[in-house]
Amino acid sequence: MTYNHIFLDGLPLAEKFPAFGLKPESDLKTGNAAESKIYACKKFISDGEFYAELRIDLEARTFEASVFDSATGERYALFDVPSARGAFVGKLRAEVQGLVDEFRALCCACSDMHADYVDFIEKRFGVKADFPWADDRAKKESRSNKAYSDAAVFRCGNNKWFALIMSISYRQLLSKKSPSNLPENGPLTGVDFYARDAGLDRKLHVVNLKADSEIIPELIDNRSVFPAYHMNKKHWITVALTAATDFERLKELTEKSFEAVGGKSL
Repeated sequence: MTYNHIFLDGLPLAEKFPAFGLKPESDLKTGNAAESKIYACKKFISDGEFYAELRIDLEARTFEASVFDSATGERYALFDVPSARGAFVGKLRAEVQGLVDEFRALCCACSDMHADYVDFIEKRFGVKADFPWADDRAKKESRSNKAYSDAAVFRCGNNKWFALIMSISYRQLLSKKSPSNLPENGPLTGVDFYARDAGLDRKLHVVNLKADSEIIPELIDNRSVFPAYHMNKKHWITVALTAATDFERLKELTEKSFEAVGGKSL
């Protein structure tokens, strides 16, 4: 089972890996473990009857977990079958998910920059969000809470929006295929890479921004900047509001979006 989504909302910190028990694998060519980008460890689960092998590859940006029978050393194959159901396999998956959550809390720099981003927009452009798809009660609650539960729109003086903040799942974000003319940008190219990922249904905040159609292929890296979700991919991009995104770059992209939809330069 894979948990590659960790690289989308967090930055693994190798210096903290030993506290979790992760150790570098030896580099097969040099024999120098210090040069390895791959770390692994074994954690017992289910009262010691099984153990999970966790393996993280910082270069390939993968996080894998496999489960084995402690007595026989045989791999428990059902754990790796997404369609497998049942109380026992569910229990094992819950325990492994607990280990992944522990790793994320202990060894990753994680943040949802949603509230900081809203503060930036309000102060920089002097505008407040509106919530065109929420009912009256939800609109009132959202205006008093910057952890918006509904899609929030920020508009220029001409009433055109330059930023649309949403809460969507990784599955929704990654299932949108990149335009065919986009160059290859490493292994993180879409939902296929995460086909067996256990965390695709987790939610994250994103923002849709308008961008120059000529440079959109250069902007999209499928790590923090993605093809636009539910908007014209030739003119819009979607940016994740997570630790994987450079906040200064996000502010620059927002400035460009504001200008692109007719906002006056500030």
